[in-house]
Amino acid sequence: MWSGLWWLSVVFSRIEHVDDNRGQVGEALAAVRAALDVLAEAEPWRASDAEVAALVVQTELFARRLAGVQLAAIAEGITRGLPYAAGSGTGHSAPGRWVRSLIPI
Repeated sequence: MWSGLWWLSVVFSRIEHVDDNRGQVGEALAAVRAALDVLAEAEPWRASDAEVAALVVQTELFARRLAGVQLAAIAEGITRGLPYAAGSGTGHSAPGRWVRSLIPI
């Protein structure tokens, strides 16, 4: 059976950590990373039925909130011209190329 959420570390290990953030954003990312580590070590098989259901619902809500934060970061990057600066071009597909260059899937 699943031992906690070990698979999260497998998925996230493929994405390089960007640790050059020293300000407020860097601190927030470190806090989220630490919270995810705690959550990944949770043992859902020891949880009550209500806790398992809450885990399913809350992780979905977290994923949606994180997607919103990511979208805001992408929009800020586009506003700053980061796709062009990274060599992704200037056309309408440049932001997508830029994001794919940051997040190898």
